[in-house]
Amino acid sequence: MKKFYLKDIAQKFEMKEYNLRFYDEKGLIKDFKRDENGYRYLLEDDLHVIDLIICLKQIGMPLKNIKKYMRLLDLGEKSAKERLNLILQQEKVVLKNQESIQKQIEFIEHKKRYYSKILENKKNHPDIESD
Repeated sequence: MKKFYLKDIAQKFEMKEYNLRFYDEKGLIKDFKRDENGYRYLLEDDLHVIDLIICLKQIGMPLKNIKKYMRLLDLGEKSAKERLNLILQQEKVVLKNQESIQKQIEFIEHKKRYYSKILENKKNHPDIESD
């Protein structure tokens, strides 16, 4: 089976090697092995773990919860309820963020209309001075 060293993994997942080292040191990636020179590597079948960690990070899950999730994953189906709870907890955070982003978008849209109207009025009435 093909070995993927830190550099290979970092390139494949478009991330920094130090992030992988950090995840390893924090216990998020238990599948890292070391070669005779002490270099970390993963086997091809273990790369899905990196993808999972990236997905959990992208949804904003804190590292402590990712670590817990990864530990629960090792327990198999008997930990499904706890893993679901972690996902549901994160869903609440994401939905709250979505609400905040929607308000920001509405503010931006309002300002775009406001300033477009000012500029349109100025175009139609060039005698009006601007700031």
